[in-house]
Amino acid sequence: MNISEHDKIEVSRISEIVLEIDHIDVEYVNSITDEINQYQPFLLSMLLGYQLDFKPEEFEEISRIVFMIWEYFREANNVKNKKMTEESFEKLEKRNIGLLKYLEGESDPVEKLTITSSDLGHLKSKALLTGIFYRFDTRSPLLNMNPKTKGILLIGMRSLIECFEEIEK
Repeated sequence: MNISEHDKIEVSRISEIVLEIDHIDVEYVNSITDEINQYQPFLLSMLLGYQLDFKPEEFEEISRIVFMIWEYFREANNVKNKKMTEESFEKLEKRNIGLLKYLEGESDPVEKLTITSSDLGHLKSKALLTGIFYRFDTRSPLLNMNPKTKGILLIGMRSLIECFEEIEK
C-alpha cells in the first residue's frame, strides 16, 4: 500500500478534527446532531442505537468517533444532498466482515498482507481510519472494551467511511 501526498495532508486535517472533538461541549453536540439529523438521518439513528448498547463512557467515545467522521465528510460533494441508507451501509459492512473471515482462514502471512494492502489501498480516507484506530488504542473506555465488540465497532466505522466515500463520488 502506498501513502500518497494526499494521505500525508489528510493526517494534519485529522489531527485538527481530533483536537476539536476532544474539546466539544453540549452546545456543539446539540448543533452537530441537528445537522446530522437534517442531512444524514441514518447516521444519527445508528449513533442513537449505540446509546442503548454501551455504557455512558463508551457511548461518549463512540459519539466522538461518529462526530469525527461527520466533521471529515460534512463538506464533501453530495453529503448534504444524497442520503446514506441502511442498505448501503449493510452491504459494505457485510463485505468487510466477509474479508475479515477470509483473512482469518488465510495462513500465508504474505498473502494476508497483500490482500489487506490492496483492500486499504482503495480507501481514500486512510488517515481518518487511522485516527479512529488511534482512539481505540488510547481512550480508556474503548481500550477496556471486549475485543469482539471492539472489532464489530471498527468494522462499522470503516463501513461508515466507505458509505461516505461512495456518496462523495
